Amino acid sequence: MTVIESVHAAVREHYEAGRDEVLYREISHAGGSRVETFLGLLFLSHRSQVHLQQDDLFGDLWIQNPSAVSGSDEAIAD
Repeated sequence: MTVIESVHAAVREHYEAGRDEVLYREISHAGGSRVETFLGLLFLSHRSQVHLQQDDLFGDLWIQNPSAVSGSDEAIAD
């Protein structure tokens, strides 16, 4: 299993348990190390398999189920 698959499996496990959001710290070692897990999340986010939300600089990173995210808080350029 690749790092990306391991991270996705860890997040899906929480989604299947009825959660729409997971804190990064809850799955921080799913990819082997914190850095590998973060990189796996970046790939999953790029593929629209998760939505990442961080409210504060250096704050908690929320991993959201994209099917549960309604709308977007991101700015849209003209």
